[in-house]
Amino acid sequence: MENPLFNPPNHPMNPITKPPFEVFPVVANETITLREIQYSDIPDLREISFYNAIPAKTMEEAAEMNSKITKDYKAGNSIH
Repeated sequence: MENPLFNPPNHPMNPITKPPFEVFPVVANETITLREIQYSDIPDLREISFYNAIPAKTMEEAAEMNSKITKDYKAGNSIH
């Protein structure tokens, strides 16, 4: 039997086989809310939007990058 403490399911040596959450979580307190990025957030995030270390130059590029990030997350290839 494999020891789960030695090789836990989310260990870096184990590939992610699906997103870690079925429903993207919302974490909040009195001063901040962390949640999944929505399309309506893109204008506020364009300046910090990057994909493969390439910055978004336009809103369209930022939206496309966010779509790629979401696709990567849902495929289990990334955590954001």
